[in-house]
Amino acid sequence: MKKITYYMTKTAGLAFGLFVGLVCCVGFASCSDDDDNGGGSGGGSDDVNTCYFEADGEKYDFGYAYSEFDENEVSLVFYDVDMIYYFTHPDEVKPGTYFNMAGIYFDDVSDIPTGTVNGTGRDVTGEAEFNFEMETHIDLYTLVNGTYDDEDDPSLWYTHDWSGDRPSQMTITKTGDGSYRIEAEDMNLFSSLEHGIDINSRQTTGSFFFDGTLTVMYDGRTRSTAAGGDFAAWLKTIRERAKRNN
Repeated sequence: MKKITYYMTKTAGLAFGLFVGLVCCVGFASCSDDDDNGGGSGGGSDDVNTCYFEADGEKYDFGYAYSEFDENEVSLVFYDVDMIYYFTHPDEVKPGTYFNMAGIYFDDVSDIPTGTVNGTGRDVTGEAEFNFEMETHIDLYTLVNGTYDDEDDPSLWYTHDWSGDRPSQMTITKTGDGSYRIEAEDMNLFSSLEHGIDINSRQTTGSFFFDGTLTVMYDGRTRSTAAGGDFAAWLKTIRERAKRNN
């Protein structure tokens, strides 16, 4: 069963934020011609110029980028499939429907921090800290149908080295209204196949890059939302099933 020790200590709100960073929007176009590397169908939003994660000789491209602001927590999430399409076309969620996702999370902030942001894996009062997570080959069909079994799931997990022994840095530059450039070279990560992340997982490094506009899914500062409540609940259910330890 999947064990993400750091995130299991977080609130339900953060667990919700891992997957709720999407919006009801249309008009998505192709973002990359690269291979999908263990996950989704490719393509992406016109708002995403470039977005990818690299580790262990593999590159994973993402075409959809979203942000969420809620109770001093900011979540940035990136997908390689149009989850809105599957939400509005449930009959298209068939066996063999997979996706990849990545997430960057900040605590004790009200906006996306800019400049050099540290990722030590420890909460430092008064300083913005990031945590990173990426998963490949997530089985959307079994999650939607409530038959997900993480013991049978070959998903490859990467998460930030939250042990505090190997700090990483990320550079975030605001380039326009809702537009950002995010660069993280040689992040110190844990990686694991099938059984999730724990302190005994393999240590490795990875890089993340994003250039584009983040679409706001939910803004708790103004209580405004760009996605229907039913859609948000659907994503929350999916994530809870994926993280359930049973």
